[in-house]
Formats: sequence, C-alpha cells, structure tokens
Amino acid sequence: MARVFITGSSDGLGRMAAQLLTEQGHNVVLHARNDQRGKEAMSQVPSAEAVTSGLAGVVGLLLAFWSKLVTAFFRVVRVFRPSRGSEGSTVGKKDSRNAA
Repeated sequence: MARVFITGSSDGLGRMAAQLLTEQGHNVVLHARNDQRGKEAMSQVPSAEAVTSGLAGVVGLLLAFWSKLVTAFFRVVRVFRPSRGSEGSTVGKKDSRNAA
C-alpha cells in the first residue's frame, strides 16, 4: 500500500480522508498546524502511522522524500546506462544471425 501525507488532517475533509485511507490499509502520516491539533488528529485517527506539525515537519518529510527520489533515479540511470567500451556496445555491429 501507499504512504500518504495529509495536511489539515485534524478536522474536516483531511481527517475523513485519513480515516478512509487507513481503513483501506494505507500508511497515513498526519500533519497539523501545531502540536495541540496534531495530538487531536492522532486521537481521531489512531491507526495513522505518525503525526507531524508545523513547517519543520513538512520540510523534514519533503527532504526525506527528495532523498528517496534521487536515490531511485540514480538506480534507474545505473541500470539503463550503456556500458563503456566497445565490448558491450552493439551500435554499428551486424547481427550474425541475420547475415546472409
């Protein structure tokens, strides 16, 4: 399942979305504008994975996400990067199976 970050999760639509997503098995991280509202949100959605509050919490989560994104990007680049040297390259080579 997905990890979902919900801002404004201490009441209204944000809280409702958090409740529905946790019921569906998603890992939900709640965000509230201050610690008090964060505690209220966690009491309303106890199955949430975590709660964070204020701007520092958002910045921390964004940095963690960015770090994972960059790591994944470089894994993909490493997999699809053409090999160096002429041994691994097939550019300009004739396929002996199709030669007449």
